[in-house]
Amino acid sequence: MAFDALGLEAEAAPVRGCFCDGDFNLAVSSRKIVGTAQRWRGSTCLIHALLLTDIDLDQCVAAVAQFSQELGHDTSFQRDVHCRLSDLLPPGSDTTSMAVNALWDAISAAGFAAYTP
Repeated sequence: MAFDALGLEAEAAPVRGCFCDGDFNLAVSSRKIVGTAQRWRGSTCLIHALLLTDIDLDQCVAAVAQFSQELGHDTSFQRDVHCRLSDLLPPGSDTTSMAVNALWDAISAAGFAAYTP
C-alpha cells in the first residue's frame, strides 16, 4: 500500500465525528486521512478517494459542516478526528509529490497501467 511506503500505518475504518464518514475511510491512528466513494452502474464501478494532504483543516471542516447544515442535516463534525499527510510526514516534506509517487508505485505494482485514451 502507498501509505506503507511513506512509513504510515493506515486502516479502513469509520471515524466517528468526521465529515463524509464511511466504512472505507482510511485512518491513521484512528484519524481520517482519506475518504472513499463508489458508484455502481451495472457491472461498472466509478471509485474515487480524497486524500487530505496539506489543506487548512479548520476551513475544510467548517465548510463541510456549513454545507451539511444548509442541506438540513444536524450532524456535527470534529476537526481533531481528521489528519493531513503533512501532519504525519517530516516538516518541510513535499507531501504532494511524495503522495503521488507512492500512489503511482502502489498502483503500478498492483498491475494497473496508465490510462491512455
